[in-house]
Parts: sequence; structure tokens; C-alpha cells
Amino acid sequence: MQNQIQMLSCKFLLKKMKKAKSEEQAILYLSDNATKIQKIINVQNISYVHIFYVAIFCII
Repeated sequence: MQNQIQMLSCKFLLKKMKKAKSEEQAILYLSDNATKIQKIINVQNISYVHIFYVAIFCII
């Protein structure tokens, strides 16, 4: 019984870690694309680029 509880807790922690990793990857992907957009349109204000990026994908 104790062994099963440990296995379930390990599975739960593994799922939690995978979710955190995928969220981090999504943030990195979005910030990388925002940086690319900034270089293309040569805008100095990064917050404007993030707003621009979000607006583009909300329209699509």
C-alpha cells in the first residue's frame, strides 16, 4: 500500500514538472518571437512588440 502511494505521488510530481516545463517553453517561444518581430520592425519598446504580437495572434 505504501509503495502504491509513493508511485502515485511520483507520477503526480512528474506530471507537475512536465506541465511547468511546457509552460516555460511556451514563454520562451513567445519571447523569442517577440524579439524577432522587434528586429524586423526595429522598435525599441519591447512592451509594444509583445502587445503587437498578441494582437496579431488574436486576429488570426
